[in-house]
Amino acid sequence: MKKLKFKLFYKFFGIIFLSILLSLLTAAVTIGYFGKKNFHRYLEKTKVKEFSTLAVNIGKYYEAHGSLEKLISKEVPLHIAFMAGDREMAKDLGSPDAMEAMPRFPKEHEVFTFYDTDMRYLAGGQYPPEDMHIFPVVADNKPVAYFGVLKFRKLPPNPFAEKFLESQIYLLMITTLIVMVLATLTALWLTRNMLAPLRELNIATRRVAERDFDVDVEIGSNDELADLADNFNVMTNTLKEYELSQARWISDISHELRTPLSVILGSIEAIQDGVRKPDFETIESVYQNTIRMKRLVNELHDITLAESGVMHLQKVSVDIAHELASLLDFYEVRLAEFRFSISFESYDEDIMVQVDLVRLNQVFINILENAIKYAKSPGVLYVQCVVDGDDVLISFEDTGPGVSEEHLPRLFDRLYRVDSSRSRATGGSGLGLSICKYIIENHGGSVSACKGKKGGLRLEIRLPLEK
Repeated sequence: MKKLKFKLFYKFFGIIFLSILLSLLTAAVTIGYFGKKNFHRYLEKTKVKEFSTLAVNIGKYYEAHGSLEKLISKEVPLHIAFMAGDREMAKDLGSPDAMEAMPRFPKEHEVFTFYDTDMRYLAGGQYPPEDMHIFPVVADNKPVAYFGVLKFRKLPPNPFAEKFLESQIYLLMITTLIVMVLATLTALWLTRNMLAPLRELNIATRRVAERDFDVDVEIGSNDELADLADNFNVMTNTLKEYELSQARWISDISHELRTPLSVILGSIEAIQDGVRKPDFETIESVYQNTIRMKRLVNELHDITLAESGVMHLQKVSVDIAHELASLLDFYEVRLAEFRFSISFESYDEDIMVQVDLVRLNQVFINILENAIKYAKSPGVLYVQCVVDGDDVLISFEDTGPGVSEEHLPRLFDRLYRVDSSRSRATGGSGLGLSICKYIIENHGGSVSACKGKKGGLRLEIRLPLEK
């Protein structure tokens, strides 16, 4: 069963839209709930203020008439306080004529209560004091009674207030819908703009998957997507260089293998055709080219092991200065054949390192053989082995002719030759120093080349000292 796949566009849009929608709904519910509550509170405070004015005017009424009997007996209705919102009318509440002229409302709408000075019920609605706002009726600077108004939450619904709230809630709903539409359009715009670089990267990735590395992604922003695009461009350039390098590598290896194979095949065909005799010279030529081809295959194997990270090292603890001195003593005869002498210096004793001695000797021998092939003869090969901080520094320096500056950075590249016209027979395969570099790096060290003070090439190897 095929799994349902949602595009990133819908995911981003959904996240942005839902975030905005939840924010709007939260705001709408909060405003609706607290708006209604605060509106009722505002009405209650307003009425309380007006009723406190009414209590003062009732006190004036008491001063004018000497009692509240008419109010208590309902000759003047208590629910007249509903008219207290009219400031002019509130001023006239002290007038008996004005009081008696007030209209009477149905009894069930009475929301006022009179209490005596001991808070005993006298008249009006019979409500417990805790449901009332209590105001003292003051005459001659002393309370003569208490006037209670039913708290707002206990009042019957006010049609005018309810209608006002309904209109506000309707307005809030319309506003929320409009904002939701705008939010949807904004979410669409944001999602498209945010994902535009990803679409471009997706197209570029498909081209790279088809081995088209001439692609460059440009994003006009300064964020993580721009960093991703920059890293993608670096990756494609690296892949392009690697592809070209691999093509050159295959071409060079083919050429390297073709040369000895051609010599071997040509010699055998010449013998078969009777052109040449299977004498010592012919057999020696076939043998030497076979050895050369075997050496090249072994070097290719070493390069493959190193690049794949499966070059296993059998490390042991050795005194590297002593081991190097022993190898140079062994190699002194071969160097003398080509009129080279050795100058070895080591100022430290017991320079202990953890190395694979077979692989390390392979590095040293390769460097010595390169000196025999390329250094000027007669000459001197200067070798040093000294402690430098946490490392041991091993240097090899010949007396010329050296290597020009432009070739030094590529000296350890695979199949690279300083003199491209040099024959493979005398110049080697161009893999030796590459293998040396891999071996040293697998030991946690480094190797570099520079111009020597003696006029030739200087190779420096650094290896970490044993802890």
